Amino acid sequence: LNAEKGWETLIRALARVHVQFPGARLKILGEGDQLAELKDLAQSLGIQYRCDFPGFISDPLPDLEGADVYVLASRSEGMPNSLLEAMALGLPCVSTDCPTGPAEILGRSEEIGRLVPVDDVEAMASTLLELLGDGSVRQSLGRAARDRAQDFEVEACVKTYAEVVCATVESKTQGAGQ
Repeated sequence: LNAEKGWETLIRALARVHVQFPGARLKILGEGDQLAELKDLAQSLGIQYRCDFPGFISDPLPDLEGADVYVLASRSEGMPNSLLEAMALGLPCVSTDCPTGPAEILGRSEEIGRLVPVDDVEAMASTLLELLGDGSVRQSLGRAARDRAQDFEVEACVKTYAEVVCATVESKTQGAGQ
């Protein structure tokens, strides 16, 4: 729970979502130096009973399986493994369009998931309202996310790496023969 992850944007978005979906809940897994600040923010927005902070959980998949939507609110990412885990479970996903990672995984077509600008509370809230309000969109995105996640399974990654290595070796071999 640190500033790079953008949790306050998600908490502020939940406060807006809560107006139309009073049963909406947010579960933020993990530990970090922002915990007290995030709890204070939730309380100041009147949604402290809608935000759960269970701490570090060694196996987050059961918590993910119970979700309606997965949200990645990061300001920057490398390889967002939690996004891929959620996709593999068939969850509809919303992510910030932060540098490296989410756009490369979700694409920009909005067929696999939704991208919102970093730190844009209104866009995140609007997107969450869309998904919570339309079960068919959630199902469609969930199916597409599960299919896309297969591209990141170990076998698929090994095959892709092998193809790159073979193409590189072949290119160097052909270049040396000329």
